[in-house]
Amino acid sequence: MNSCKDDNERLAGLAELLKLKEELAGKEAELKGKEAELKAELKGKDELLKGKDELLKTKEELLHSARMDTLRAKGLLSSRGIVERVLQLCHTERGMKGKFNATATINALGTPSEQIRRWEQCVRDTVTSCHTGTSNITPVLQNLFNTLSNEIHGQPWSTNTILIDDSLPQQDKCIIEKLCRHMGLL
Repeated sequence: MNSCKDDNERLAGLAELLKLKEELAGKEAELKGKEAELKAELKGKDELLKGKDELLKTKEELLHSARMDTLRAKGLLSSRGIVERVLQLCHTERGMKGKFNATATINALGTPSEQIRRWEQCVRDTVTSCHTGTSNITPVLQNLFNTLSNEIHGQPWSTNTILIDDSLPQQDKCIIEKLCRHMGLL
């Protein structure tokens, strides 16, 4: 512009430069407005995601509570219920005929099978780890089931915990706790 000798051309160039600066300022303001809109939209989406996360957590808690209620209703939150459920699973895995009978299943677990399946292995490992030096699990399971079949051990209750009665010997408590862990209850 300074090289331009005509004042009219110089003024026209300055006017064009000012016009370009105004357009640039307008575009910058427009971009800042868009940026603010996008930030607000992003913030809204973040809040929506947080809300969805909280909702998901609540649903998971409700599902866990419903599972516990179902187990409680089935009597599975008692020590006896845990042992009976695992024995039922062993009964089913072994393909035993007829209606479930805990004593018959315990006796069957004492005899070798062609293939030891998941729950039978769980019972064997649990009993032998809690009653060290025991190779025959049948008498241990019979004694445990007889103890649990008496008095208070068979009754469900209304807490979200597994009741393991203090009157049980420590080795039997160990069996109940480990079976609960295998079932995902502890």
